[in-house]
Amino acid sequence: MTRRELIRLLLEKYGQEARVKEGTAYALIRPIGLKNDKAPMEYLYTGTPDQKPVAGDVIATAEGSYVTARSGVETVAGEELYVWAVLHGEGETALCTEE
Repeated sequence: MTRRELIRLLLEKYGQEARVKEGTAYALIRPIGLKNDKAPMEYLYTGTPDQKPVAGDVIATAEGSYVTARSGVETVAGEELYVWAVLHGEGETALCTEE
């Protein structure tokens, strides 16, 4: 089993289905830091590389919708293992954005 296959298996088992662009990926979405009145809540997305969100893309799950602030792909030895993204709730303004 390759690293990519192992990560996919874990995300499919412990993650949730996420609608990204025109497709579906499996992902874990978890809060970053603590919510306060001065800053919007941000979330870290770790998902299968089937769909690669970019800044501004909406990610929809059964728990809610999020907007991508920035993202990237983690690769090892040329193999795409997973996609990461910093998200904020739809309708909120992000502090961390791509430039």
